[in-house]
Amino acid sequence: MSGVVSKIWSISRAVASDQHFRRKAMLAVLSCALAQVFIGAVFLWDFFDGQPLVFAVYWLACGWLVLTAVFLAIYDMLCVLRTARVARRSEQKRIFTDLP
Repeated sequence: MSGVVSKIWSISRAVASDQHFRRKAMLAVLSCALAQVFIGAVFLWDFFDGQPLVFAVYWLACGWLVLTAVFLAIYDMLCVLRTARVARRSEQKRIFTDLP
């Protein structure tokens, strides 16, 4: 069990630290959610008609994927804002220290 937790932790750190990997993960999660919505709405609709528990679990899983993508997007936005703020402060410091 400890090996699984350490692998999940490593993947989470990789997603959190690398912007390119984070955006690829968002693309993959959103693609899976979109495919799941399409498959559930088109092909599995008749199957869900008599099984409300399966219906609920399926759409909860789809909602979980969408929320994961939203949280990744919010985290990415915050990282971009932080990087811009650091760059702006660095540029301000450079400009104001070079004044005669």
